[in-house]
Amino acid sequence: MKNQKILLFIVFALLLGCGISNKIASENKRITYLRYFLKGKQLLEQKELVQAEIYFNKALEDNPGFVPALNGIARIYLQRGQSDLADFYLQKALKITPESLPLKITEAKLLILRGEYELAFEKLLTLRKSAEVKKSESFANSIRFNLAVAAFRLNKFETAKKEIAALLALNPRNEEAKKLLAKIEKKKKILENLPASVREIGLKNVITRLDLAVLIDALIPDDFIRYPLPQSILAFYPDISVDSLSDLDKNDANYSAVRYVLLNRLMWSYPDRMFRPNDPVTRGEFALVLERLFIAHNGKTPTPKSAASNQTSVFEDVPRHHPAYRAAVFVKQTNLLTVPGKTFDLKKRISGEAALKALLRLIEL
Repeated sequence: MKNQKILLFIVFALLLGCGISNKIASENKRITYLRYFLKGKQLLEQKELVQAEIYFNKALEDNPGFVPALNGIARIYLQRGQSDLADFYLQKALKITPESLPLKITEAKLLILRGEYELAFEKLLTLRKSAEVKKSESFANSIRFNLAVAAFRLNKFETAKKEIAALLALNPRNEEAKKLLAKIEKKKKILENLPASVREIGLKNVITRLDLAVLIDALIPDDFIRYPLPQSILAFYPDISVDSLSDLDKNDANYSAVRYVLLNRLMWSYPDRMFRPNDPVTRGEFALVLERLFIAHNGKTPTPKSAASNQTSVFEDVPRHHPAYRAAVFVKQTNLLTVPGKTFDLKKRISGEAALKALLRLIEL
């Protein structure tokens, strides 16, 4: 009987020891993934995106359902302009904690990236009430800044400036808020100075090549074009003298606009020595024009945010070898044009509103 008691005691002690050991191991594991997450968070704040992603992934290796790390990776992809990947990690996190305020803020940022500004604005107004209830100043400031961004995109300048003023009152050194305020003033000035003819183009359901030339001439500042375009960009189109084109009247009021875009190689003429001013502008053509404007301003071609070894096209209808492929990827990733899903639709015609928004957005990049 005595031996049985001793045996039971030993078994109990062993089980207790195992339990304590498991608890210690579990606690150590928790401390480890929290340490990885906090390091990733710090790196994300410093905009060290590659290193931040490494540490968030390490946290997820120890705890695959750790929502803050999933949200961290979603935010990294937002900063890279990769909305599909950001949405992938965001949705994984929302399945675990659908009412999380940080996730809802990330969701609003994703809407802004995708150009759904009105929806983002309304969502952020709702989130502000939640932040006030929870008395979270950090969340409230994040909501306030993103409200300002959404309002700016919607041309609600006074609303945007009000939100920024509140941020700067809390922190006069908020550089991000200062930069946004400068963009607001610049865009407001451009819109106020638009001639009536440009506003009329902005109302058209479909714009022509002449309309696009007029928009570029009116919207692009004189000092925006800083670099000549490389020959690789110009290879598809012949170098034809502006004065030799047969379908342009030098006495036309818009002749100077066409001359401007052709001399700067932002648009092109055709081998039959025609500009074709009345042809509708397609998404493919407009993407190429936007790419040229970017290169002329920055002196370099935009680099697609995807692995160089990836041979799969971003789009189902535009192969990688297509002349407009890189431009299509550029306008998608910078949100200059809305591209729902994986179809770019090169031949779809461009509206005046879409062209106006894209050109103004390009100036802000």
